[in-house]
Amino acid sequence: MALNIIPTKYNQLRKGDYIVINDNPCEILDIHKSCTRKIESVIVYIALFDLVTQQKNEFLILNTKDVNKIKVIKEEYQIVDIDYKFNIINCANKNDELCGYFPITDNLLFDEISNAFKNKKNKDVYFTLVSVLDLTLIKNIKIK
Repeated sequence: MALNIIPTKYNQLRKGDYIVINDNPCEILDIHKSCTRKIESVIVYIALFDLVTQQKNEFLILNTKDVNKIKVIKEEYQIVDIDYKFNIINCANKNDELCGYFPITDNLLFDEISNAFKNKKNKDVYFTLVSVLDLTLIKNIKIK
């Protein structure tokens, strides 16, 4: 796990980066900096989404503080088939090789995937699988 963590200053972070806050991986939704004349430093405002608790949080921090940035692995897959009885999707990678079955435990996510698959109209349905530390998440469902 240590290989996936990069110590970084807050002023080097960007929207879409992943960091560790309170031992949980979080995605940065918004970030901006503002100068304060009284203490002559830069305050960083961060809005983030905690991937474990599924909650949005906001906080302010000095830009010189360190934070652990997370190396994220993103892979795109094509949905080949769906097992509606067990909420499982069968996928292929970018080389059109079948790569296995993904059980979907979130009913809203499964509904979104199955609706996209049913309404694809001769197009293909893709999703991005994001691996962050010990979590694997499905994001960005799209029809191409």
